[in-house]
Amino acid sequence: MSSIYHEDGQTCASKSLQIGEVLLLCYPSPSPPTPIPSPAPVPKNSTLPKTVIVGYTGGIERYDTSKCTSDLITLAQNGVNVFIWSFVTMQKSSSNTPQFSTAFNNGFNFDCLTNLKAQLARAKLDVVHLVSVGGWGNRHPTTAFSADQWAEYFLQWNMDKGFDGLDWDVEGANDLTSPDNLLSIDLLNLMGRLSILLHAQGRLVTMAPPESYLDPLNGNFDTKLTFEYPEWAAQNNSFSYHGKNGYAYLLAKYAKDQNGRNTFDLIMPQIYESYSHANFQLNILNFTASSYIQSYVKLLAKGWTVDFSPVGDTKIDTPQLVKVDPSQLAIGLANAWSQNDKALFVPPEQAGEAFQLMDGSNNQIRGYMYWSCFYEGHELNAPPYSKSPLYFAKSLNRYLNVTDMQQ
Repeated sequence: MSSIYHEDGQTCASKSLQIGEVLLLCYPSPSPPTPIPSPAPVPKNSTLPKTVIVGYTGGIERYDTSKCTSDLITLAQNGVNVFIWSFVTMQKSSSNTPQFSTAFNNGFNFDCLTNLKAQLARAKLDVVHLVSVGGWGNRHPTTAFSADQWAEYFLQWNMDKGFDGLDWDVEGANDLTSPDNLLSIDLLNLMGRLSILLHAQGRLVTMAPPESYLDPLNGNFDTKLTFEYPEWAAQNNSFSYHGKNGYAYLLAKYAKDQNGRNTFDLIMPQIYESYSHANFQLNILNFTASSYIQSYVKLLAKGWTVDFSPVGDTKIDTPQLVKVDPSQLAIGLANAWSQNDKALFVPPEQAGEAFQLMDGSNNQIRGYMYWSCFYEGHELNAPPYSKSPLYFAKSLNRYLNVTDMQQ
């Protein structure tokens, strides 16, 4: 049973799921956002592949154009079919207008992007390119401009770049006093409304929350990003920068666009977040990665009830069921930079096994994301690799069969 009603500036559809469970889907009212006229054609890749291996470029942009292009074309040949260029921040320019600023190492090598897209086209490799907002320690987007202003800016900025959409990776910082350890309600609303506007323009929208920012083991919500996990605190491994379902707010309020489609094309929880639940389950309780991933997907798909009442004016009926359809899921993994202690390392073979075991079931995920392309082929000092080079995408692709690999 479902109904449509208006409340507090929101148009909401409520749908009864089970006794005592109501899924509430909202978008800004009195009518959905008016589409902004696009100054450029919608990019060719307005949909995602059926199965994905997502690689964050994460540092490879510091290379010169030749090496950057060569490394990324090899990754595409070995299975990566979604590149997320990382990162930009959303700030004011010197003239007090919206501006994207590059925020990782030396910023983007746009010559690499141009050359890469040309080579991919010649090789007939269909690869999606997204640009990511955020990153650990980077400034949070300013809310001085509206979602409409940011959408108009993105479309103009993107005219000569041709990104297929936007990725959200807004995180905290290594400073308990930093203002960027707060996901304010204004910021979350900006992210949600901008996502709906860009989706209406045919752009892809994705998110990559750290595990604690979208946590099916926690029914609480908070905008602060300075919490600890009790199981790790008991092990004297304290990490004080966990969240409490900050990104669940986006799914509770902005899960669907005005056409009833999923606003977020991919949801990529980072189970490699420092001292994560996943890390505890695998390395302290000795669960296998394959069994844990399957259980984790079931938890996200079943949904969990989140109480949004303690914090601010969320304008969300609470408590509310939050859930993630497996078709939206690409589980976030770490490659050779992780050493299996603070940040969880899952061998690609075990991740691939979990994917194959879920194949054809109601819990079939879309694929995997990993951080990052920069570390592809680096040595990993963790079993079973013993300081051997790790080619993460290539190993995953043997199970996901995204593309025929180069020999």
